[in-house]
Amino acid sequence: MVLSCFIDRQRQLAISIKLDRQNHYKACFTKETNPNRITVKEYDINLGTEEKAVEEFVENEMEKFCNKNGKPTE
Repeated sequence: MVLSCFIDRQRQLAISIKLDRQNHYKACFTKETNPNRITVKEYDINLGTEEKAVEEFVENEMEKFCNKNGKPTE
């Protein structure tokens, strides 16, 4: 899954989340919108096994983005 927000070409954020074979959630920052094109090696952020950790990570990163760049239009 890829979650993204966009203001303009210079101000955009995309986070891809993946569940690995050991049931650990992994994340990476990307510009790719199709998660099938993201290699396993790119998922370098380990979020653990709880869905709550994934939610908190995404909310935190999106909040940091909005605080720095303003609210996205898309």
